[in-house]
Amino acid sequence: MHATIQPVSVGWPTFQATVLRVTVVLVNRIGLDGSADVRWSLSSEQGGSFEGANTLQGLAYDAWGNDDEYLLRWLATPEVLNLTIVEIVPDAPPAPPAPEPTPEPAPVDVPTTVEEPV
Repeated sequence: MHATIQPVSVGWPTFQATVLRVTVVLVNRIGLDGSADVRWSLSSEQGGSFEGANTLQGLAYDAWGNDDEYLLRWLATPEVLNLTIVEIVPDAPPAPPAPEPTPEPAPVDVPTTVEEPV
């Protein structure tokens, strides 16, 4: 999953990033005072990337619940990266629907003939 974002100038030399990805999430502590280091990258379709990390903690950590989309939206907030998400995109296309089962043909009654002895 990744987010398409409004273009933003990043990196050196600068380029227009249009994609935000969460690359790694490392949970530091599990419990009431849990936190997670969230590594991310900004990239463009033409190549190049800019990477960084932020710590998810407090109420944001509590609200996360292991939801990838939440992490993308949290990273885009003005308090973190100040990005505008255009669309959340799954990395893999959804699986095609299962084909309809083909009904078995109905059994046909075939009359059996009994020949009488001659």
